[in-house]
Amino acid sequence: MTWKGARLQEAITSAGLRVLIGYAPEEVLSVSDLTAAPAAADLEPFAHAATANRPELAQAKAQLGAASADVAVARAERLPSLTYSADEGFDSPSLRSDDIRQHSGYLVSANLRIPLFDWGAARAHQRQAELRAESTRRQVVLATRDVEQQFLRAWEAAQSAVRRADNARGALADAQRNADISMARYRAGEASVVEVTDALTSLAQQRASLQQSLFDFEVARAQLLEGAGQ
Repeated sequence: MTWKGARLQEAITSAGLRVLIGYAPEEVLSVSDLTAAPAAADLEPFAHAATANRPELAQAKAQLGAASADVAVARAERLPSLTYSADEGFDSPSLRSDDIRQHSGYLVSANLRIPLFDWGAARAHQRQAELRAESTRRQVVLATRDVEQQFLRAWEAAQSAVRRADNARGALADAQRNADISMARYRAGEASVVEVTDALTSLAQQRASLQQSLFDFEVARAQLLEGAGQ
C-alpha cells in the first residue's frame, strides 16, 4: 500500500468513527488523542446481561400463551359442560310493597351439554390448535437461540476489538517514533525520502487500524445493548 492509499484508508476509517463518537476527520490524531481506547472493563456491564428482555422474545412468548389458551378452549369444547343462571325479581301490576312481596320470586335455569358426535370437527379443531401451539413453541426456541447467538457474536467482536485496540496503540506509538526518527534523519541528510514515505505510510496504516478497532468496538457495544434489551 502506498502512502496515499494509507492516508485514504485512514480517512475512510476516521469518517466511520466520526459517525459513532463524533471524531472530526480534519483533526490531526496523535497517540495521546487515541489513548482513550476501549478496555475490558467497559464490557463488564454486559457480562451477566440477560437476553430475555428483547421485545421479539416477549412477543413470541405472548403468541405462545395465546396459542396455549386456544388449545385449552378447543379441549373444553369436547368436554361436557353445565351452564346455569339465577335471577330474582317480581311480576306485579302494583308497586305497593305488599303486592310486590306476594309476586316476587326466583328463577333458576340450568343447561347440560354433552357432546356425543360431531363428525370429528371438535377433535380436528383441537388438533389444529395443538399444532399451532407446537409451531409457536418452536419459534420461541429458535428466536431465543438466534438472540443468544447474536449476543455472543457481539461479545466476541467487542473482546476482539479491545485486544486489537491495545495492540494498535502500541504499534501506533512505535510507528510515530519511527516517523519522527525518519524525518530527523532526512533533515540531517542521512535518510532518503523513500524512508520517510515508508515511515509515514506505516504511521497512517497504524492510525487506520486503531480507528477501525474503535469503530468495531462501538458497533459491537451497540449490538450488546440491543442484545440486552437496553
